[in-house]
Amino acid sequence: MTWLRQYDEAVDLLTGESSPLDLVKVLNNRSLVHLEAGHFRLARADLRRCGQVAAQAELVSAGSPGRRRGCGSPGRGGRSYAGLRPGSG
Repeated sequence: MTWLRQYDEAVDLLTGESSPLDLVKVLNNRSLVHLEAGHFRLARADLRRCGQVAAQAELVSAGSPGRRRGCGSPGRGGRSYAGLRPGSG
């Protein structure tokens, strides 16, 4: 799981204050690695933190689609990661 270790290191190095956009990207990407590994709670936690960092840094506006959907929410595929359970995908 080299990817996961690299994302863990990146999250540890980045802060929401100094580089919020980079932290949001890393958290979102790490959530995908967690999903692939079947770690649904960890993926959900990363997506929640992703949304918190984005909101605090005002990376999304009240009227933008990202604000309504949040990080990791349905895009073209129409499925949210938040509702995934083992064996549901």
